Amino acid sequence: MPEGTPEMLSGLFIATIALLAAAGLLPLFLPRSKRLAAFSFSLGVLAGVVLAAFSVGSLLNNVPFRFEFAAGLFPPEPPAFVIDALSAFFCLILSILLTAISLYSIRYLDHYEGTPVGVLAGFFNIIALSILMIFSADNSFQFLIAWELMTLFAFFLVLYEFRKEQAVRAGVYYISVTHFGTLFLVALFIILQKYSGTMLFSQTAAQLSNFPRWSLTFIFIAALVGFGCKAGVFPFHIWLPLAHPVAPSNVSAFMSGLLIKTGIYGLLRVLLIIHGSAELWWGVLLLAIASISALLGIMYALMEHDLKRLLAYSSIENIGIILIGVAMALIFSASGMPVLAGFALTAGLFHTLNHAVFKALLFLGAGGVHSVTHTRDMEKLGGLARLMPWTAGAFLVGALSISAIPPLSGFVSEWMSFVSIIQVYRIDQVPQVLRITVPLAGAMLALTGALAAACFVKVFGIVFLGTPRSEKALGAHELPVLMRTAQLLLALVVIVTGAFPFLVINATQGIRTAFFGSAALIASGPAFLAAPGDTGAISPLAVFGALFFFFALGLLLTRAFGKGRTSEHITWACGNEAGGRHQYTATGFSKPIRRIFSALYQPKKQIVVDTAENKYQVRSIKFHGMTQNVFERYLYLPLIDVANRLSRKVLAGQEGNINGYLAYIFLLFILMLLAGGAR
Repeated sequence: MPEGTPEMLSGLFIATIALLAAAGLLPLFLPRSKRLAAFSFSLGVLAGVVLAAFSVGSLLNNVPFRFEFAAGLFPPEPPAFVIDALSAFFCLILSILLTAISLYSIRYLDHYEGTPVGVLAGFFNIIALSILMIFSADNSFQFLIAWELMTLFAFFLVLYEFRKEQAVRAGVYYISVTHFGTLFLVALFIILQKYSGTMLFSQTAAQLSNFPRWSLTFIFIAALVGFGCKAGVFPFHIWLPLAHPVAPSNVSAFMSGLLIKTGIYGLLRVLLIIHGSAELWWGVLLLAIASISALLGIMYALMEHDLKRLLAYSSIENIGIILIGVAMALIFSASGMPVLAGFALTAGLFHTLNHAVFKALLFLGAGGVHSVTHTRDMEKLGGLARLMPWTAGAFLVGALSISAIPPLSGFVSEWMSFVSIIQVYRIDQVPQVLRITVPLAGAMLALTGALAAACFVKVFGIVFLGTPRSEKALGAHELPVLMRTAQLLLALVVIVTGAFPFLVINATQGIRTAFFGSAALIASGPAFLAAPGDTGAISPLAVFGALFFFFALGLLLTRAFGKGRTSEHITWACGNEAGGRHQYTATGFSKPIRRIFSALYQPKKQIVVDTAENKYQVRSIKFHGMTQNVFERYLYLPLIDVANRLSRKVLAGQEGNINGYLAYIFLLFILMLLAGGAR
C-alpha cells in the first residue's frame, strides 16, 4: 500500500460521514425551506463523489481498512468501521446512486412544493448515512442499530404523503415484514456471538470450529429469512409493490436501487463467515427461492398499468436473478469447484451493480414522467418521446439493459448467470437433486428473460411511443437540466459497464479471493469476457463497434439517398381520424399472458354498458379488468386475520385491574426463578 494511503482513506471516509450527517440534519431545522432542502441534496452529491473516491481507492489497494472510534467508552470491542473488498464494492454502488439521485432531487423538489421538503431531504440523507454504516460495520450491535435507523427513516418516507390511504397501508406492510425479518437477525447475531465469543464479524470466521452443525444451519436459514425480508424475495416480497409507488420517486429509486441491496449485502456478509461449511442443500434451497422470485416478479410486473408499481415488481425479479448467482456459487463451493463458484458469485455481484443502476434510472424516468403528467397510469400516457426526448432516451437505455439486450450491462450479468447454470454438468457425479433443480432453474430464468423483454417493450411502447392518450400526456414537457443530467449519468454507467465488463470483474476480484481463494480468477480483458474452462466468451465491445458501424452506415445512406422522399399520411382508422383511443393499450398487450397464466392471475372483469332510452342505442361501454395477488389473498390476509384475533384476546386481559397486573408480574417472577434454578 502506498505511503499515506490509510490516512487519505480515513480522511475521505470521515468527510463522507460528515457531509451526510450535515445533509441529514440541516434541513430538519427549517423543514419547509426548499432552498435548504436543495442545499442538503447538493451536499449529498458531494458526499457521493467523495465516497466514490474512497471506494475506488479501497478496491484498488485491496487491503482491509479499519477505523475505530470511542474505543475508551466501549471496551473490549468498540464500534469499528471495516472496509474490505465486499464493503468497498457496495460502497461504490452507494456512491453512484447517491450522486445521481441527489442531483436529480435538487429540482425534483419542485414536484412537492408546499410540503415539508426539508424532511424529505433530511431523511433521505440519513438513510444514505445508515446504509454506509451497514456496509462498514464490523460490530453486530452496531450493524443492528444502523439497520433499524435505515428501516425507520425509510418507513417515514414511505408515509411522506400520509394523508393517502395507500401510503398508510404500504407503510404498515413494510414495517411489519421488515421487523419480522429483524427478529431473525437478532437471533442470528446471538448465535454468532455465543459460539464465537465476539461481536466482530472480522474475528468470527476464525472461531467457526466452535460452532455445532445445527447452529450453522440455523444461521443460514435465519440470514435467508432476515435479509430476504429486506431484499424482497419470495414469499416476503409483498411490501415492495405497495411501498415503492407511494413513496416519492427519488426515494423509490434509492429504495429499489440500494436499500433492498442491503439484504444482499447482509446475506453475503454472513455467508463470508460460514461458507466454508456450506452444504449442498443450502444452494439448492436458495436456487429454488431465487428462481420463483424471478419468475413471479416479472409475471406480476407484466400485468401492471401503474408505472412505478410495475418497476417495483420488476425489482423482485432482479433480486431473484442476483440470488441465482449466489445460489450457484454455494452449489459449486459445496462441490469443491472454487473457480466456478467465483464465476457464479461474480454474476450475482455484477447484476447487483447493474440492477442498482438501471432500476434507479428507470424510477427516475418514471418520476420525471409523473412530475410533468401527474399520473402513473400508463393507459393515460403515450407519445412522450417527442415531448421528452432526453428522458425517453435514458429510459430506453435502462429498459434495454433490464431486458438483457446486448451489449448493455444487464446482458453481461445475465449471460454469466446462464453460463453458471450450464456449467453444473462439470460437477463429478452430479447429485440427482441438481439434475432436476438446476435445469428447471435455467428454464425459469430463460422464461423470466423473455417475459422481461415483453414487459419493457410494453412499458416503453405504451408510455413513450404513439400519440398522447390524454390531456395530461399532451401537456408533457422535458425535465429540467439537473434531472436530465442525473439520468444520463446513470445511463452512461450502464453503457460503460456493458462495453467494458472487465471494470466490474476486476473490482470484484478481492471478494472472490475472500470467498474462494486466489484460484477463483476470471479471464477478462478490455475486449472480451471468457467463462471458465473455455466454455464460452463474449465481446460486448465488438458488439458496440458493430452497432456503431451499422448506425453510421444507415445514417450515411439516409442522407445520401433519402432526401425529399419523406411523406406523412394519416393513419387509417375505418374512415375516422386516428387518435389516442385507437392505439394498442397496456391491457391489450398483456392479455395473452394473462389468459395463459389465468390460474395464477385469477383475472376479473367488469363491463358497464350505458344505453339511451332505446336499449339498442349504446352511449358508452366501459371495461375494467383486474388481477389478484394470490399471495396477499391466500397467505398475508389470513395471517393478518389471525393476528387481529390474537390481539383482541390479549386486549381482553388489559382490563385495567391493578390486582390483575400484579398477578402477572408475580407469575413472571416465579417463572424467572424457576428458569434460573434449572440452569
